Amino acid sequence: MFRFTDIIIFHVTRDCNLHCKYCFMKKILKQYPGEIIDYELYKKIIEQIIAQRKINHSKNALKLIFHGGEPLLVGKKLLYKMADYAVSRFKEESLELELGLQTNASLIDEEFAKIFNKFDIHIGLSFDGINSDESRDVKLDIFEQKFDLFKKYKVAFGVLLVLGRHNIDNLKDTIKYLEEKEIKGYKFSYVEDMFNPGENSKIELDGKTLFDKAFKILLERFLENGTLYEFYTQELLQRAILDIMFMNPPAFKTGCGGKICGSVISMIAVDPDGTVNYCDRWAEEYDEIYVMNALDYDFLGLYQIKRALDFTQIKHKALLQTGCDTCYADYICNHGCISFYYSKYGKWGIDKRIVCGLHKAFYSFVLENLESILLKMAEINYSFSIAKSSLTLKQNVRHVIRNLKIEFEIEDNELKIYKQM
Repeated sequence: MFRFTDIIIFHVTRDCNLHCKYCFMKKILKQYPGEIIDYELYKKIIEQIIAQRKINHSKNALKLIFHGGEPLLVGKKLLYKMADYAVSRFKEESLELELGLQTNASLIDEEFAKIFNKFDIHIGLSFDGINSDESRDVKLDIFEQKFDLFKKYKVAFGVLLVLGRHNIDNLKDTIKYLEEKEIKGYKFSYVEDMFNPGENSKIELDGKTLFDKAFKILLERFLENGTLYEFYTQELLQRAILDIMFMNPPAFKTGCGGKICGSVISMIAVDPDGTVNYCDRWAEEYDEIYVMNALDYDFLGLYQIKRALDFTQIKHKALLQTGCDTCYADYICNHGCISFYYSKYGKWGIDKRIVCGLHKAFYSFVLENLESILLKMAEINYSFSIAKSSLTLKQNVRHVIRNLKIEFEIEDNELKIYKQM
């Protein structure tokens, strides 16, 4: 069942101690109060994962992410046992493992921080920002205590900013706050309303507004002083530069948030009862996304492949119906979350109002400001990784390079942009 999977989102509970108004799992959370995975079942699933990776001679590290609900509800004793078992067994079998955990941070204390440190668990913190109107019982001073704990115990972490109507107008202050705290590993996500989507939603934003009030701010600051820390803005900017400047640019990674949705193959979700689903981003339990039980036998991984092919056909039809194949911004676009779309509308598709609006606006900004962006990149000797060792410059940008008196070179699959000497 797990032969081809490099990312497993492991729901160790579907309960949560907070009920954020933008949470896409609100209906599911109400169905499983007090739920915690059985440790013996957990161990059996880990053994199943190990067996499949050995059969497939997997060389890549498996990313096992403890998720929820709120995963820290399992408590310190069980979290320690689960992390210890997975790390020990993977080490015994000479397999690579990376542990992660996504949390709302409210339950973190010194003992949890010690566990994170011991097992090198990378933590994702959901953060609403400062002066947010979200009714969460996680105040700013509480978050600051978590930051201090992580620094004390050398815990690797990143911050996920989920953008919506509740915090978008205070985003500049939030970014300033994070960077003053020397927290530069942060990433934008955005709210999608599973229950009242579209123009009438009280929580989600359209793509153009997201660009104007979030991504554009960072791009303009990059042009001003050359700083750019937010992960998704960096990624989109690099994709846009590649697509505008070069012929046959490289393909991008699969996985959640990647160019190609990795559901069922590279990424998969496991529920506390052993149910395996396409991924973890569903507002309800739908028959359409069920794969099998984690302990079921899957001869040669054929059933997993079949479910992946089924999903690939669904995605392909959705992309064609939306016109992604002829869109000028297609290369930088990740096409949004098709799982979220199904949860919102009860059918497969792409949310054009959000996805198209954001990525078209981003691509147009880069194209319109190409010379200024390239000059700033050359000024700071900007470089980033690419998938190819050679690229062909497009004819219509050759004169731009000459006029700006900048150079680029590719070395060890890294594109470097700098001023002419």
